[in-house]
Amino acid sequence: LGWKDKIGDLTYSVNANMATLKNELTYLDPSIKTIQGTTLQGSSIITECKVGEPLWYFKGYKFDKFDQNGMATFKDVNGDGKWDSNDVTNIGSGLPTFNYGITINLAYKGFDLLVFGTGAAGFDILPQAWRVDRKYCNNYSWYYENSWTPQNTNAKFPSVKNWTKDAYSSDLAVFNGDYFKIKQVQLGYTIPSKITKKLFISNLRVFASFDNFFTFTKYIGLDPETASANNSSSLGIDMGTYPTAKQATFGVNVSF
Repeated sequence: LGWKDKIGDLTYSVNANMATLKNELTYLDPSIKTIQGTTLQGSSIITECKVGEPLWYFKGYKFDKFDQNGMATFKDVNGDGKWDSNDVTNIGSGLPTFNYGITINLAYKGFDLLVFGTGAAGFDILPQAWRVDRKYCNNYSWYYENSWTPQNTNAKFPSVKNWTKDAYSSDLAVFNGDYFKIKQVQLGYTIPSKITKKLFISNLRVFASFDNFFTFTKYIGLDPETASANNSSSLGIDMGTYPTAKQATFGVNVSF
């Protein structure tokens, strides 16, 4: 979807795009119940393909509540009156269901401005290297601030002494990956032709460009855009991949 117009000396255009995805496995050969993929160190979570579920969804326990000591308890998914290994279920998917982008161009009396952004939503990230985040470089401080205590019973995580393998094997270890990035901001200025003609130059433009400087997300890791392993069975698993580099570029365009 696009729109362009002019108001006096100001020329502008706005272009936006979006795409949605319904991700569901509809058929496997009757001889195959499930296909299992990636397992994680220190956790029972596994990626799996199963009819009726998203491709390579995360299979683990569903968190229920904390007990009086800050230990996590989990949901009896199959309804048999007890919680055990038979209660593993879909706890997230690493494939976005919604992608979008926007580009804005402005031009005014020789100045031009480009702003380009893109984002994704409706997906989850499972940090294998989850002790790294954008705020603290390591998230021990973030973890302690969000752990259960008698004064903080609405915490995200169990008490410090009750981080068990079962907790690591549940949706407590899965995080929303939604993000929006301003991928590029470029500002330029074209020198008036009455000046450049004296230098036998038909066009002279100077510009500065700033790429990947702004990311808006609640994900605790370094970069939700790159936080996914390379092979398809590991979609959404963050192995501590380097974030997209920030770049500042300055340049001159000259035409004779």
